[in-house]
Amino acid sequence: MGNPCLYTEAMADTICQRLADGETLISICDDVGVSRITVWAWRRARPEFDARVWAARVQQAEALAEQIVTLADAPVAPEDVPHLRVRIDARKWAAARLDPTRYGDRVQLDHRGTVTLDASQIAARLTVLLGRLRGEDDGDAPPLIEGHAAAAE
Repeated sequence: MGNPCLYTEAMADTICQRLADGETLISICDDVGVSRITVWAWRRARPEFDARVWAARVQQAEALAEQIVTLADAPVAPEDVPHLRVRIDARKWAAARLDPTRYGDRVQLDHRGTVTLDASQIAARLTVLLGRLRGEDDGDAPPLIEGHAAAAE
């Protein structure tokens, strides 16, 4: 393959394809004789290569998710279950970091809209809240949020 530290499109194609197939950068670099530091330098120097690596990483997350299903569906001896669980958990962790929007655990709520209150509405709500803090009965006070009944105490 010539000088393995020299960036070529063929080397970039190999790295990106193998990443997308679910391999780790460590194993790819070991196979092709290039250090990870060299690959990182190529990414810094070549934004188009960096973009290809990022795209390959998203595909890698999908490959890892598919590996999880394959591992989970394969028959396994009871004594191998702990090892299998570690392999699955490692892939889940990696997939969640590579593509958190699809495989991450965090749920992000996105509120779009506005709430408009005039000064009298704000004062009324503050009065109800202060009364509740003092333990006063708010009786027939309107709910603090339109359409929601006051919280039961």
